[in-house]
Amino acid sequence: MFDEKEIEAYRKISAPDGLRERVLSSCAEYPKARRNLPAMLRTISSAAACLALVVVLSVFTMGRFGDASVSVSGDAILPESSVSVYPEHGVAPLSAQPTGKSIPAVSFPIALSLSEKTKITVSAGEMQMTDDTDESVSFGSALTADGEILIHWYVNPNDTENAFVMTLRGALKSETLTLAYNEINDTWTISRGEN
Repeated sequence: MFDEKEIEAYRKISAPDGLRERVLSSCAEYPKARRNLPAMLRTISSAAACLALVVVLSVFTMGRFGDASVSVSGDAILPESSVSVYPEHGVAPLSAQPTGKSIPAVSFPIALSLSEKTKITVSAGEMQMTDDTDESVSFGSALTADGEILIHWYVNPNDTENAFVMTLRGALKSETLTLAYNEINDTWTISRGEN
């Protein structure tokens, strides 16, 4: 692009001595900028306060994810508590009768309000999930749902020696509902616990 002569000519050009001294002296006139300690402390404390706010909000928000409300026959079941439940007697739905014979069963309607997509499984029996119009949406021993749902949990009324477990497993939380028969009181109870 440039030939050697032009480059050499450019290198020989120098600024006049007076100009050089004026430029250097003007740089010396300005003092170096001092650090403003109070301004730095305000900036650091503001950043720390924002970080603390983000951490606190994250902790409260994460605690609310995966929340579920559980109620049976209109009675809310709080975490780590239990309630007496009264079964609805009858016959399990046809989809629960693989042999074509009527299976005696008791049903426990459990209303769930799930804040996230949750996998619901039972250790024994079958579940029937219904919508707002009481139409059966799905049936089985493992279901996935979120929002407001009603589940009819069908179990064998003759199997009173075993406890039945329903597991609610979300992305962040896992809970269990334990259904057991108390022979002394002749009642069924559902207990709610966290895994």
